[in-house]
Amino acid sequence: MTSCPETARTGTFPARSLAAAGAIGVMLAMVSPPLHAQSDPASPSAPAASPQQTVTSWNVNLGLGVAARPVYPGAKRYEASPVPMLSVRYRDTVFLTPEGLGINLVNYNGFRAGPLLSYFAGRDQGDDARLNGLGDIQPSLAAGAFLAYRFDPFEVAAELRQAVTHTGNGLLGSVRADYRTRITPQAVLTLGLDMHLANGKYERTWFGVSDRQSANSGLPVYTPGGGLQDVGLHANLTWNWSRHIATHVFVAVKQLVSDAADSPIVERKTQVMGGVGLGYRF
Repeated sequence: MTSCPETARTGTFPARSLAAAGAIGVMLAMVSPPLHAQSDPASPSAPAASPQQTVTSWNVNLGLGVAARPVYPGAKRYEASPVPMLSVRYRDTVFLTPEGLGINLVNYNGFRAGPLLSYFAGRDQGDDARLNGLGDIQPSLAAGAFLAYRFDPFEVAAELRQAVTHTGNGLLGSVRADYRTRITPQAVLTLGLDMHLANGKYERTWFGVSDRQSANSGLPVYTPGGGLQDVGLHANLTWNWSRHIATHVFVAVKQLVSDAADSPIVERKTQVMGGVGLGYRF
């Protein structure tokens, strides 16, 4: 199914909670059937139909995992947290994953595209001492679109999401390229590259320090612009114990770049996330 990954990125790690969403996306993607450990062309984390299913069937994945990740993008402190796994697809048209609720309006010869409704989680200044005085970032619904193209064993995908209930949370885009292969009859490995781009509002919300925030936190004023936020590598391994049960292991490394990397909030530019989960496929 998908990688981190993201996310909200989905991944990303756009924010502390979005980093968690990225972890969820990675594992949910891996819950998908053999030969699709990363994501469906419809979305970076929409599952593909299993060989036993038809395009008119439901495809439901449930599971639970644990992930270790930075407490916020750029943090040096890590935490472990439980990660619920949920992925639903119907008639190869509508899907619900950590990336959001989407529709394959276009679905032809490996190319898929359509609208996407998702969620930007917020950030609490109490998450880490480094954030004290910066205030909280409110969560927001986000709307956008995705497109992807699969030419086995490769897949490329992109999505764009704009916060719509708290528009100041900004616009976030992602691009991903994956290679997936079956390394044993039970094991599917996915390797990939990804990057995130954001507009100025997004960067200033998550990585900026305003005059007021500077006075409250002691950090210097910082006003980042839009552009490339991070680049990363990810790897997912799915081990299928049976037609229904699978274990998923993932690791992702992201490097904050450009204005995001220079933020006084950032303590560590290189971010690593990893985890393991157990999923059940109906």
